[in-house]
Amino acid sequence: MYAEGVVIEEFRRGFLIGDRLIRPAMVKVSAGPGPSSVSESVPSDSAASHPASPDLALDEPLSSE
Repeated sequence: MYAEGVVIEEFRRGFLIGDRLIRPAMVKVSAGPGPSSVSESVPSDSAASHPASPDLALDEPLSSE
C-alpha cells in the first residue's frame, strides 16, 4: 500500500513552458492505507437495509398522473 498523498499513476503528463503551466498533469493520488482491522469497516449489508426511497415500494405500480 501507499502512504497518503503519494502519486500512484500518471494518466496525462503536464507541460510547462518556462514558468507558465500549459497543461496540468492528470494523476491518481493515494488516500492512504485502508482500515487496519475488519471490525472498523462498515458492514456490507448496511446499504441493503436502507433503501434509497422509503416512500416507494418495489411492488407498487407508479401512478400515471
